[in-house]
This record gives sequence, structure tokens and C-alpha cells, in this order.
Amino acid sequence: MKKYFLPILILTAIFAFSACQKDDFSTDSNLKLQFSADTVSFDTVFTTIGTTTKMFKIYNRNNKSLRINNIYLENANSNFKINVDGSASASEQFTDIEILANDSIFVFVTAKIDPTNQNAPLIIDDKVVFSYNNNRQNVVLEAIGQDVHLLKNFEIINDTTFTADKPFLIYDDLQIAENATLTISAGVKMYFHNNAAIVAEGSVQALGTRLNPILMRGDRLDNIEFAGAGLPYNYVAGQWSGVYLFGEQTNNIFQNVRINSSDIGIFIYNENADPLQMPTLTIENCKLTNFSFYGLFVLNANVTTLNSEISNSGQYTLFLNGGTHLFVHTTIANFYGTNQNASRTDTYFAVLINDYENLSINGQQIPVAHSLTNFYNSIVMGDLKTEFELLTTDPTSYGGNFKNSYIRKNDIEDYPYFQNITWFKEGDIVFKNTDFVWNANEKSYYDFNLDSISPARNIGDIQYVTTNLQYDLNGNDRTTDGNPDAGAYEWVESNN
Repeated sequence: MKKYFLPILILTAIFAFSACQKDDFSTDSNLKLQFSADTVSFDTVFTTIGTTTKMFKIYNRNNKSLRINNIYLENANSNFKINVDGSASASEQFTDIEILANDSIFVFVTAKIDPTNQNAPLIIDDKVVFSYNNNRQNVVLEAIGQDVHLLKNFEIINDTTFTADKPFLIYDDLQIAENATLTISAGVKMYFHNNAAIVAEGSVQALGTRLNPILMRGDRLDNIEFAGAGLPYNYVAGQWSGVYLFGEQTNNIFQNVRINSSDIGIFIYNENADPLQMPTLTIENCKLTNFSFYGLFVLNANVTTLNSEISNSGQYTLFLNGGTHLFVHTTIANFYGTNQNASRTDTYFAVLINDYENLSINGQQIPVAHSLTNFYNSIVMGDLKTEFELLTTDPTSYGGNFKNSYIRKNDIEDYPYFQNITWFKEGDIVFKNTDFVWNANEKSYYDFNLDSISPARNIGDIQYVTTNLQYDLNGNDRTTDGNPDAGAYEWVESNN
């Protein structure tokens, strides 16, 4: 047995020495920690609503292990919470956190802000403090707290006005009862949680101005990683459900409104094909963009759309079924991006006009009035070979008109209701940017302003430029040269 004693003794000593080495944490104050970020910033944080989780890393890039004596939030009543390497603490304080040589650990951060009792945003900040070896380092935490009107499954039963004192945060459905009108004042910002929607049996009148437009968007203010860059959720379709107008004989107005990144932009639906019972919808100086399904869906309604952009949808960008429809200086463009929740096939055009007597929805035949549609000084464009389709029982005698517009259509039809149309030709460069290219520094995305060599320039008829159409969606005067451009945007040299 003696011959085994010495090797066993030696091995025991080696293991003991190794264990001592593992616990040998340096007390040298010259050894410092490094961090993946010196500041962790949250965009606007709605009060009472918690944020998503952000993360930073602590690096020990030294050849010796370090023990952090204390990790804590500097403010005792902080709006932030931290989790260190998977562990939480009710006091937000952590002691004796070990980081081995050339190793790292994670710190996760969330924020939740109590109501600030003020309408203006409030800057909230704190620090995560790291104390060790007579060193004190920190990472700054910052957020912008914003009080909101929080509405959960809220119903409006009487005429109501939303004002722009502070934003509205909508959960579930914002319902407008029959015979009630919701008026939305200029400058109102409406943020919708996942699957939230406006559902109206009454009327919606959103009355923004050019300087104070109304915003309707999802409530995710953070970014996702796409193509190596931080893409804001605001540019991803399907963040909320959309605006649904179901009332008969209602009067709906959307002026200077921005609606984006929902399933559907505006869905106006009326199963009564009687022309005298139809609701009306006016869309003026609006931008509707980035939808999983439809930009504007119309069933048996009278719609006027002026000086507006409707763009990028997984299915039809504009789907018209019954009613009288007028589009003047409107840009309808579909270059649906690869980051979206649905993909578009070549059966979904930018514009589909249905003049048949019925529409099949989930196997149910819905009566459809005749569609009398007029396009003047407008654009229908996208990345499919055909982006415009008219379904009518007698194409030779359709009652609508399409004049002085730019249209992409594979089979050009010589019908009298097409007048002074500039048809797409292969190689045409119509817009400034139709590629999905997200640049986190430049914040670039689709840009449906006209290119300097766009064939849509100077093809409009000035007789259709009424007083309320003198200025384009950017505020540029389209009457200066007497030859207005088609679409919602007048080309000006200063924009190029």
C-alpha cells in the first residue's frame, strides 16, 4: 500500500493547489472592468407600462479573476430594475459577484415608471454602480417617461373629442358606438398594443393639420435586429390591427393622419348595397403605409382620397368594392418589404377595383354596388408586372375615369376611360427609393418622392388641382410650373 501513498498525496496536493488558484481573486485596484455600453437608453416609456428588457455585458479582460463587492442602483427608489447574470434581487443590490479572468457576465435592465402627473415627457435616469478593489465604475441608465391616457377595451357611447394633451395608449378595441362620433384633434398621438384596433359603428373624424398631424401606430418603441441593423418595430407590419369602420350612413374624415405598421390601414365595410345608405370616407393629406394585408379596403362606401400616399401591403394596397370613389394626386405603391409578417404574391395587385355584383368573404356572398371610380393625376406602381386590375361585367362601358396618371399594367387596355395615361415601361425609375434598405445611421427606408427622371413628372392636368390640392404632401406648391406631377409628391430640386 505504501507505493500508492506518495502519488495519492501528490495528486491531493495538486487538486488542493488548483482549488486555491480558482479562488485567487485579485485585489489590485489597477485592474478594471469594461462594459459593452456606457449608457443603456430606453426610448419613450409609457407610465405604468413596463419596458422590454435590455442588456449589457461586464468584461473582465484581465488575466486575474475579480470579485465585485457590490453592484447596485444609485437611486434608492429607482424606476429601473436589474438582473445580474440571471439572478434578481428585491433590493436591486448584489454582493460578491465573481468574474473569472478573461470572462464576462450579463446585466439585464428593465424600466417601469409611475405616472409623472405632467403632460410633457420627463427624463428619468439612474446608474448601475460597480464597487470593487477601491474602484467605483458605473453604467448610466436613461429613459423618457411619458404619461398617457390608458384605454383598455374602451367604448365611446356619446360624441367625444380626444385632445393632444398627452398620448393615448390603446389595449384591445377602442369602440365607437352607433350614432356616436369620435373627433381626434390635431397633434394627437395614438399608440396601439398588439391586436388593438379602432372599431367604429359610429363616425371617426381625425382632424390633423399639416404642422400637427395625427399619429396612429403600434406601441413597440424598441428595435429588432434585421439585416445586421437595429430596425424599429414601427417599420414592421402587423404591430396592431388597424381602423375598422362598420357603420351605415356614417361620415368619416381623416385629414393629415399617419397610419402605419398594422394589419390593415382603414377597413370600411358596409353590407348594404343601397347607394343611399352608404357611409362616406374622406382621406386628405394622409400617409398610410406598411400593412400585413390591406392599406385601404372599401365595401359599399363613398370614398374621396386627396393628396395622400397608400403604400406597402401584403395583399391589395387598395381594394375597392362598390360605391363612388375619387382619387386625386394619390400615390399608391406596393414594394412590400422582406421584413414583414406576410409575403405578397402576384395575385395581389396594388389596386383592385371590383365592379361585380357580389364579393365572396369566407364563403359568404356579400352584395356589392357598382363601383364608379375616378383617378386623376395619380400613381399606381409596385414591383409586380401588373399593379392595376379592374373587374367589371362590361369593360367597354365602365363609367369611371382614369386620367393623367402613371399606371403599371402588363396588358395595356385601349378603353375610353383611360385618357392621357403614362404606362409603365421596363427600366422606368419612378421613385427615389423602393428598396428595403434600413440604415440605422441615416434612418432611411422606402421613399416615394419622385426621382428626378421619373416618368410621372409633369403629366398631371392642372384643372384637377383645386385649392386644397395646391400643396403636395411635403408642402411644396405643385402649381408653380403649370405642369403638376402625378401622385402625392411634387418633384422639387431642393429635395434631391
